[in-house]
Amino acid sequence: MVVFSKKHSRFSFNIFGCLVSPPTSIASFVDIFSVEGTPKRRYAQTHKKKCMLLRPLLLGLCAAMPKKGQFYYAVRNGRNRGVFLSWPECESQVKGYPRPSFKKFSTEEEAWAFVNSDPLGEVTLGHSVCGASSHIVGRVDCRKRKHDFDQPQDLGSGKSRKLSIAADVNDPDDMLHVYTDGACSNNGGHTGSPRAAIGVYWGPNHPMNISERLAGRQTNNCAEIHAAVRALQQVKSLGGRHVTIYTDSSFLINSVTKWMDGWIKRGWKLSDGQAVKNKEDFLELLKAAEGLRVKWVHVRGHSGILGNEEADRLAVAALSLPLPPG
Repeated sequence: MVVFSKKHSRFSFNIFGCLVSPPTSIASFVDIFSVEGTPKRRYAQTHKKKCMLLRPLLLGLCAAMPKKGQFYYAVRNGRNRGVFLSWPECESQVKGYPRPSFKKFSTEEEAWAFVNSDPLGEVTLGHSVCGASSHIVGRVDCRKRKHDFDQPQDLGSGKSRKLSIAADVNDPDDMLHVYTDGACSNNGGHTGSPRAAIGVYWGPNHPMNISERLAGRQTNNCAEIHAAVRALQQVKSLGGRHVTIYTDSSFLINSVTKWMDGWIKRGWKLSDGQAVKNKEDFLELLKAAEGLRVKWVHVRGHSGILGNEEADRLAVAALSLPLPPG
């Protein structure tokens, strides 16, 4: 029999006469099922069959408990809004900042709920937990461009241990935030047949997260472009108008914010007269972006930024999938 009781302000478990308290006591109790020793252990041996049936339950309870000493520092009002993994990082965002708002939590979900709520506790719509802070370096004159892209912002040197960074307070209320990434094994086909895949990350366990093989040419650049295409298509399916795309692809960032206008003016030719290899891919990107206001943010790959790491994981996981039909 398992009995949950409140003792010393903590939940305890009375299992066949042995009172254990999470988290370490449960783990210890699980370990005694096949070990002789103390009176409690000998007592447990008499109920070994019953106890072994409870082993998966107890292990699950242990796994669900937060790691000892791990806290999440939420900054709702500071130099950068977001969730940080250490107090020094949090302190650097709020110390000396006028009217800062911050709080320590034991779970990531609670921390982000605090960040994305206003002081009255109402959730602020339009800010995703997978966002990143970005200030637009310079806006594109939309009257001179057919595509409505904002200039990119480079997020840091990759040395920070930030779990994630919150949305720019200057963003419109309906701004959506999404991370994209492409992956390709044997890129170029020099050591075998290349396999390319895409990853799109909206948030933890989000139903719109994408992990799928890439159709068509199997290159890393194609995968980077089409990951963004899929994300923009999803934005339209949601009825969105503004979106920030976070990518670690310098090629994609430079293409859409620096080079594309020149390519179009030259009939999709490079400055040396050669054809743009990814013309068809970029045409799909432009079509997907029609009617949207897109802001591009460059993040350093494999630098600990949660959204980028998750988009990369989704892309890599899909490399083993078969090619889509057609």
